[in-house]
Amino acid sequence: MMQNELYEIHVTGNGRPDEVKALLKTTLLSLSGKVSGKEIINIYDIPASPEYPHTMDTPPTGHDILHPKWMITARANSAKESFDIINRIREIISHYSLEVNIELEKNISADVKDDQISVSEYQGIESIADVPAYENHFVWKGKLTEIPSYNDIISSVRQSLNVSPHQLIDFINESGVVSRVATLYQPTRKTTLHYLVQNLALSPIKIIAEQVCFVGHISKR
Repeated sequence: MMQNELYEIHVTGNGRPDEVKALLKTTLLSLSGKVSGKEIINIYDIPASPEYPHTMDTPPTGHDILHPKWMITARANSAKESFDIINRIREIISHYSLEVNIELEKNISADVKDDQISVSEYQGIESIADVPAYENHFVWKGKLTEIPSYNDIISSVRQSLNVSPHQLIDFINESGVVSRVATLYQPTRKTTLHYLVQNLALSPIKIIAEQVCFVGHISKR
């Protein structure tokens, strides 16, 4: 049976404009009803090693905004709904002196097909070329003192999958819950789905496979 499609629109900024974040959350809630906001408290880019290489020889990290501080995520059930949300985000950001990245990602599985989507469809959004085609995310959640350490996660991924993760990010939500996310950038759908069904010694609460549909940038005025 075909699974329902799920798209995620991530807005990442490097300032702390509370007014804009509040407006984005309120507006996106009215459009999708599924919105979350998190602060970014740490990012660690993980080096590869001869024994445990990355899944891509040249990790595409050009899509990361410099010194990101927060992320707001809206979820949609169709490409059309995603387009409406992204255009509304663009309209809001255009009124502020702010710099953000917008990512559109689609959750995939063996039963969910890829999409062909271009950032060129959006006026006022600069396309970013240096992006991965797909990503795997391994997620742990809890108090900062309870979740596995960076070293433990890196060792678990290396020992279980024989590769090094590209990046670890810590997010914290309004309730104080920390999400620690290990990411593998992937070159193909096949490799992404392969890692979706692998087991780690340190079991995450979820493993995600995503197609990166596009990444765009909106510069401050």
